Amino acid sequence: MTPIRATFKEVWDHLSWLDFLSTFVVIAGFLVQLFSFNAGPSSFLKYLAFLAALYLLVRFIGWWRSRLLWSLRNRLIVAYLFIAFVPILLIVTLVFLAGRILYSQLGAYLLHEDIQERIEVIADLSEHIAVGHQTLPPGISRDESERILAAQSHTVHDRDLPGLSISFSSDTSLLRNITSPDKKTFAGLLQLGDELSLTSLRIIPDRQAERVVILRVPVSPDFLSTVAPDLGAIQLNLMEHYTGGAQNSVLYSSGGEKYRVARPIVAAHRGLQPAAFWMDTPVNVVSSFDSVFVGKDGRVDLLRPVLAVFNARPSKLNGRIFASFGELRLFYLIGFIMAGVAFLLIEVAALITGIVLTRRITRAISDLYRGTQYVQSGDFSHRVPIEHRDQLGARFLWSTD
Repeated sequence: MTPIRATFKEVWDHLSWLDFLSTFVVIAGFLVQLFSFNAGPSSFLKYLAFLAALYLLVRFIGWWRSRLLWSLRNRLIVAYLFIAFVPILLIVTLVFLAGRILYSQLGAYLLHEDIQERIEVIADLSEHIAVGHQTLPPGISRDESERILAAQSHTVHDRDLPGLSISFSSDTSLLRNITSPDKKTFAGLLQLGDELSLTSLRIIPDRQAERVVILRVPVSPDFLSTVAPDLGAIQLNLMEHYTGGAQNSVLYSSGGEKYRVARPIVAAHRGLQPAAFWMDTPVNVVSSFDSVFVGKDGRVDLLRPVLAVFNARPSKLNGRIFASFGELRLFYLIGFIMAGVAFLLIEVAALITGIVLTRRITRAISDLYRGTQYVQSGDFSHRVPIEHRDQLGARFLWSTD
């Protein structure tokens, strides 16, 4: 009988009626899942199939463990794996997960920092317009002053702030509704209905009455295509309150409220960069911004979340991490690679040493075990070869004597 048939017969002889029943339930559940049967008790059958699969897994592990650990060589190999290989595997896994978290945080930081910098730019621009409006000669009318200041600002910032609009108004109600009564400025993400924009509002003291300068940069696909160039595809999701009913998308909880996606804004002509090497797997990130929402009915929500979904290549993010090193960037990178290669060589040497020692010990035990089988059969002519003059070899010499 071949070893495979002998193993199969041994397994078959140890199977119980519960094992056969569990196998049948697992097959039935798999077929139900494969052909997408959803009627009747199919859900309950899938649940039973899951429990039966767990039972069969436990049974297989018990049988496999008893066979695996019968041999001394296998026991030494398992011990070596748990002592040496498993901790290294856990450390590598931990480093990998920590790296993914680090890259996710770095990607979110780059996106937030870029948008925040543009918000600060339009806030500074509104301040310059306010100062310029007050310093123009009295002979220039208010409308002429505003036209000149807006034209100058467009000339300087249209490239950095695509879609920038500058307007003036005597109506300060929007600023009063989204800020405290004593505050004269606002800068941040503002959502008017279903339109999101980077907005700056500032009151300008005027000779006739208070005026508000309003700067808006719409968050459009073209705008997102210019944000955080080290990242890949970017999508911002405008959210709305979830009040129940059909759930067509994943719900997001913030501040004790539940939201769902109302409108996505996808960056135009933008995708994930090509991989620099085979381990350059993309990092997918979900982050959020706080925006001020003003509904068409005048309702104000000061903390309406905006979900940002994007991806990035670790190689691109590494460029940002090492950018501050300047000319020393390559030196630090080479040093890190050399340290990694040295650790890898040490691990390979330790692995080879462990395999060699394991083979020597198990070979000696196997020879002794084979010798005892000859003795039990009455054949005293067999000799156990003694290749190493160590403690185990001395024990063999004493046993044969």
